[in-house]
Amino acid sequence: MLAAASLAVAVLCGQTHAEVAASLRVEARARSADVADAQGAPLAADLEVTPALVGALSGSGVTTRLSYAPTIRWREPYSSTTRRSDTSHRQSFSLEYNREGSPHPYLLEGFSYGLTDLTTLFSQGRTPGSGGTPSPAPLPAGAVPLTGITQEIYVDALLGVRWPLATRLSLDTNVGYTWGGGADAASRVTVPVQHSARAAASLGWQPSRYDALTTVLLGQFSLFDTLDPMTNVADPTQLGLVQLSERWDRQLGAMTRSTLTLGAAVTGTRSQNKPELVKLVAPLAQVSLTHRLGWDQQTLDLTPAIGASPFVDRYLATVYERLDGSVALNYRYRERLMVSARGGLATAVGNTPQAGLLTSFVDGSLSYTAARYWQVALNGAGSWAQAPAGINNAALYQGFQWVVGLSFTVRNQGTF
Repeated sequence: MLAAASLAVAVLCGQTHAEVAASLRVEARARSADVADAQGAPLAADLEVTPALVGALSGSGVTTRLSYAPTIRWREPYSSTTRRSDTSHRQSFSLEYNREGSPHPYLLEGFSYGLTDLTTLFSQGRTPGSGGTPSPAPLPAGAVPLTGITQEIYVDALLGVRWPLATRLSLDTNVGYTWGGGADAASRVTVPVQHSARAAASLGWQPSRYDALTTVLLGQFSLFDTLDPMTNVADPTQLGLVQLSERWDRQLGAMTRSTLTLGAAVTGTRSQNKPELVKLVAPLAQVSLTHRLGWDQQTLDLTPAIGASPFVDRYLATVYERLDGSVALNYRYRERLMVSARGGLATAVGNTPQAGLLTSFVDGSLSYTAARYWQVALNGAGSWAQAPAGINNAALYQGFQWVVGLSFTVRNQGTF
């Protein structure tokens, strides 16, 4: 309320600053065929168009931002039998109040709707205006049933306050809620609808110019409207999680930094058909290292990471311990030419039915940006998953899928 009132006063007094950015991305791609394509086809082709609009208004310490990016995809446009189209929608909103020495309240909201497969996951991180939406995280977010026919919808909201306690000490408290899952009856068989509430507190302390310590306490409760795979009858699942962790960020040198996180979580799950509470005490340990090489007008960042942590799988409506590792490489030349590549592997471990659930991924991009108005990019991604026979819909997670696309983006922005 304080942020909204301050912004209203600033607008009335003419003390606001407005920014508007618009873009249009067109991408042609080839990909592995899915169940909706011609039977036995080795590959398929799509055309994707994404207009995006982002607006921001700031004044008197208040900043608000709204973005919207619909995506229209023509699947197999050259085929007379499997030609089809689908549309995705992504929207985000933020409102925050930030004055030095004062509490910093903020509100974040996001909405996403559309088909979920490798192509949509592949394009989310490159869609202008898509920041802050509650879409699936970059792979490997878990073994995703990339069938090409699953529609998903998500709404997420986060309300919090950052408290400046001292010069090098701050506290961030927030509460959030997520609702979403399969957007139709067929999709809800593989993507149960979830109602998830969460609360977190994060205490940050910077003891020196080279070190930063962050203590995080997180609590989450989720209700999944799951279906029994044998009877197709509703079998609601409840899931609770409490997690405590400590993160240490260390600047090892002018071009090298490290991050170490240690902690533990206690989780519990139960369903209507299995009312006995299943508890899990899971350790959390993650470490990453980033090193930058720079010469002339070129930079190269290399980031390996490895870790183990409890993972809430929204497709299987459960939580399990997961080991994961990844390597990321980013090269930039004169702020115009950019090359990026990532690869990773994640597997479920422990004495659970999900043990052996394996996801691997690789993606890369080569892009050139001319001035501030247009960009051309060659992108590619691949995902391979393997699931144990004991989990629901195990057959949907098997095999390798890939996508390669060439995109052209035009954009412009203005200030008022």
